[in-house]
Amino acid sequence: MSMKSIMVILSCIIFLLIAGCQSSGDEDAINNDSHALFSSVSTGNIAGEKLMNDILTGKLTIQDVPQKKWDELAQKKIYFGHQSVGFNIIDGIKHILAENPHIKLNIIETRKPSDFNVAVFAHSRIGINENPQSKTEDFLQLMDSGIGNKVDIAFHKYCFIDVTGNSDIENIFDNYVMKMKKMTKEYPDVKFIYVTIPLTTIQTGPKAWIKKVLGRPVGGFDANIKRNNYNKLLIPTYQNSH
Repeated sequence: MSMKSIMVILSCIIFLLIAGCQSSGDEDAINNDSHALFSSVSTGNIAGEKLMNDILTGKLTIQDVPQKKWDELAQKKIYFGHQSVGFNIIDGIKHILAENPHIKLNIIETRKPSDFNVAVFAHSRIGINENPQSKTEDFLQLMDSGIGNKVDIAFHKYCFIDVTGNSDIENIFDNYVMKMKKMTKEYPDVKFIYVTIPLTTIQTGPKAWIKKVLGRPVGGFDANIKRNNYNKLLIPTYQNSH
């Protein structure tokens, strides 16, 4: 499956989750593990898990969503904070829009609160890669800049590069929970979407074989364990959030 196809499908999942449908970068890393990428959207509830399964099995498509849902989505003010892979997700959404002209979204890259005076699907870079705390802190500052008083839906994502085999997952997660709790308290009318960290494929080939023989860790293995441990903390914490 090509990166473009994966991003379109992931974008579709994000699209339908935000729309409230209740059926609810590193190119190599993305190309090599589509199922890991699908996990980067935390559904937060059983309906969301069913939605993802229905999309992946072909039981639910864009065409199955009532026009009313798309019209409602078009009236929302949405903010998505990300880094490089986020642009691929936005490209996937634009691809969906091009093939489905009945879906109207005002997609712009911005951090200006004034741009949220009208319905918009806004996105921008936040924080810096390899420092997940900086991304959540920047997301919080954007909400406090005035966006939190205007937006209907907001979410931000970490990249796989933000977590390595040496990362302190408990510290990263505790910081995330603390900052998100502050935002949900200060902006109770905002629907915050919680996003897990995508995994990557494990190193293969001659180098991987030699590492195994020498008893050295194979590239990606330790980092994926850390990413998965973070996701195992996040999902039960927020599964009943909406």
